[in-house]
Amino acid sequence: MKKSLYFGIKQWRRELKNLDFWIVILCAFAFLAVFFYDSGSNLYVIGDKIGVFSLFPIMLSDIFFLWVIYAGFLMIACEIPLRKKGLTFEVIRMNRLSWFLGQIVYCFLMAVTYFSLLFILGNIFYIRNLDFTTHWGKAVIEGTAFTGELGMTYPAQILDMNAAKSCLAGFGLAVLLAMVMGMICCACNMFTQKGIGPTLCGVMLVAQIWADAWGISCRDKLPVGVLTAFFRDEGENLSFALGYYIVSIAILVIIGYCVLRKTDIKEE
Repeated sequence: MKKSLYFGIKQWRRELKNLDFWIVILCAFAFLAVFFYDSGSNLYVIGDKIGVFSLFPIMLSDIFFLWVIYAGFLMIACEIPLRKKGLTFEVIRMNRLSWFLGQIVYCFLMAVTYFSLLFILGNIFYIRNLDFTTHWGKAVIEGTAFTGELGMTYPAQILDMNAAKSCLAGFGLAVLLAMVMGMICCACNMFTQKGIGPTLCGVMLVAQIWADAWGISCRDKLPVGVLTAFFRDEGENLSFALGYYIVSIAILVIIGYCVLRKTDIKEE
C-alpha cells in the first residue's frame, strides 16, 4: 500500500506541473467569469454579503454547470492510466496491483485538487463581499447575488440546508462522481483504444440532461442525477448517494484490475 500511495502522489505532483492541467483550470476560470464577474461587481456596489460556502453548492446543483465542470475533469482524467517513459520498469518493480492502486490514488488526488480549485475560483469573483460564515449570506437569501440574465438557477430547497454542510457534502459527492468517471476512463483505456471512456462519460452527462428535460422517473438514479438530487431533496439522499458512488467505484476497480491482469502494459 505504501508503494501505491508513493506512486500515486508522485504521479499527482508530476501532473500538477503539466501545462495541460493548468490550461483546463484557466478555461474553468474563464467559464466562471462569464457568470460570476458581473454579479460580483454588482454585489460590491450593493454591499450585500455572500457566504464563503454558498457558491459551490449552487454550482453543483445546476446541470449545465455540472456538464462543463465534468467536461473539464474528463480532459484531465482521460489519460488514466498514464503511460509514460519508464512505465514497464515501474510495473515490474511495484507489481500490477500496487501500480493499479497508485492510479486510483492519483485519480482521487486529482479530483480533490480540481474541485478545490473550483471552490476557490468561484469565490474569487466575490472576494470583496465574502462573509466567512456557515450560512448562505444576505446576497443569496434575498436574491441579490444573481440576476435573471446571468442564467443562474438552483433549487429553492437548497436554501433550507446549512450552507457549510451542503458544501462539504456536495464536495465529497462531486469527488466520488469524478472518481467514477476516472475509473471508467481507466478501465476503458486498458481494455481498448483511448476515447471510449470519455465518450461513455459524455453520454452519461447528456443522458442526465435529457432525463431532466423529460422528467423521467429514473433521473435521480443516474450517476449525475444522484448528485443534483442531493440538493433538490435537501440532502435526504446523502446515505444513498455515498453508497451508490462507493459501490460503483468498487465495481469499476474490480473490472479495471481484471482487465489489467489480461492486458499487456505498454509505454506511449
